[in-house]
Formats: sequence, structure tokens, C-alpha cells
Amino acid sequence: MYIAIGILLPWLLFFMLGRTVEGVICLILQLTVLGWLPAAIWALVTLHRSRPGRRKPKSAKPGK
Repeated sequence: MYIAIGILLPWLLFFMLGRTVEGVICLILQLTVLGWLPAAIWALVTLHRSRPGRRKPKSAKPGK
């Protein structure tokens, strides 16, 4: 669902992630026809970076 929102309404994804300033900048960028694609790519990259749970956890060293 987040991916669909990131493609169709990239600015809304930033607001959902709690990044208000980036959401406003993305909305301004999206208002231009040429800015829609970069805004969508930016939103999807930000979504990918904000999900640390999908990465493998670092193993703890024994004895520490």
C-alpha cells in the first residue's frame, strides 16, 4: 500500500512517515508535470530507507 501511495501521491507518503518539510517540498515538486517522476522516485527511496526492520540484525559479539 505504501508503494502505491509513493507512486500516486508521493507528498502524502512523506506526511505519513512524519517528514512534513520534505512533504511540502515534494508537493511543490509534484505540481509540475516534469517533477512527478522525480518526486515519486524520491518518495520510494525514502520509504526504502525508513524501513530498518527488513534488514538483517547485527549479531551481538559473545562476551559483551
